[in-house]
Amino acid sequence: MRKKLKTLKRKLLILILPTLTFGFIKLLAFSCKLRFYGEENLTQEPVIYALWHGELIMSPLVYSHKNVKNKPCSAIISQHFDGEIASRLAEKLNIKSIRGSSTRGSLHVLRESLRFIKKGGSVIITPDGPKGPLHSVADGVVSIAKIAKIKIVPINIKASSAWKLKSWDKMFIPKPFSTVEFFIGDPLDLSSLSKDEAKSKIRARMTKHVS
Repeated sequence: MRKKLKTLKRKLLILILPTLTFGFIKLLAFSCKLRFYGEENLTQEPVIYALWHGELIMSPLVYSHKNVKNKPCSAIISQHFDGEIASRLAEKLNIKSIRGSSTRGSLHVLRESLRFIKKGGSVIITPDGPKGPLHSVADGVVSIAKIAKIKIVPINIKASSAWKLKSWDKMFIPKPFSTVEFFIGDPLDLSSLSKDEAKSKIRARMTKHVS
């Protein structure tokens, strides 16, 4: 009985939470002052967009930006339960999902990412997701970039005032009427770097605006 209730609860959350979250993000976007830096780096060419797991809440506003609004994007999302909710939310934003992570389904993620990139799409990755450690860079983002021979565009998001969750990723939720800043970095070319050098370069760029 308890297992059935848990299953029912999860099904209800999957149905309700993506819609509520989508509406919440739109309300926040309407109330907050949004500032974009480096908009020219949002390109029509296939790239990997990399951002930290704790900065995900406002990230949809990057992919709905006029520079890439009609550009096909696919997000790598974990196979966990919260990943299912994130995947349903991504659908509402016209972002496709590749389910898996560096620990589960990594070969599937690599194969599907390369296939999507070959068709002209860009891939969204959280290098420290789905479980951290905080601001770590997993091998996957480097492997995809090197094999596909594409660049990585690092993204950081900050808010002048926010609620911070007590989670491993220190996820924040901007407060209404705050200023939210989006830093879109210059594309990183990792082709001449070793795996460890590439990971260090990605982390250095992605912690540049972390407070």
